[in-house]
Amino acid sequence: MLMPIPAPLIRINERPGGAEGQACQAVSIPDQAHQAVSAPEPPFLVAAVPLNGFVPKAPTLEELQLVQRMFFLAGDEMPRVIVFCGVEAGDGAETVCARTGEVLSCLVNEPVCLMDANLRAPTLHLRYDIDEEAVPFARTAQQSSRGTSPRDSSLWVLPAGALRECRPGFAPDSVRKRLSVLREKFGFLLIAAPPLSTAAEGFLLGQMADGLVLNVMARSTQRAAAIKVRRNLELYNVRLLGAIVNETPERKGRAKEKKDDS
Repeated sequence: MLMPIPAPLIRINERPGGAEGQACQAVSIPDQAHQAVSAPEPPFLVAAVPLNGFVPKAPTLEELQLVQRMFFLAGDEMPRVIVFCGVEAGDGAETVCARTGEVLSCLVNEPVCLMDANLRAPTLHLRYDIDEEAVPFARTAQQSSRGTSPRDSSLWVLPAGALRECRPGFAPDSVRKRLSVLREKFGFLLIAAPPLSTAAEGFLLGQMADGLVLNVMARSTQRAAAIKVRRNLELYNVRLLGAIVNETPERKGRAKEKKDDS
């Protein structure tokens, strides 16, 4: 059961400027007889795959409430780029990210993109049966970027394989450029990041995004680890949109057994 817990909002960092990455012209030097002009940058492409024909399952009441609170009740400060990550591994951040994107894509007229930023243990390509690394995926991505517009599909996915040049860590300038391109291409970008207790990518992405949603597992996530992560989010000036408490499967099973017995 998903239980959204509102958290104090912090001012959103300004979005990256549109002039980043543009080719620049070198200043002429008096000693030289000609003006030197830098070579133009090649176009920057982001290989996202459209999920044409994918039909999400019907949302639960908790999932609908989560999407409504996160997006439609935010007013003028509606977040467009959100990072989902857990405190520890197994907190269910990837599933919550995917389900939020699936539900959102059915409620808005703008394209939604799911980005798998967990390079150590990617999962989104498995959920949607997409090849994460191989050549067929690259060919599909190339075709989609040339012949398919984001308006032609309501839900897209950017597997971790498209970020393979960032391994083993993230280069801030490269990631910032990708997010800038994705902001322009899609109406909403939901990012599944690795757990904050074991990796720093979530903090970096959180600074560049409009906010972060923290996932914890009931009776499993260490309280001390959660407190430390919360303090680090404030330290790095990451806007915390809220926290989601996921029930453990064992606890769900016991609750169902008690209901059947009664």
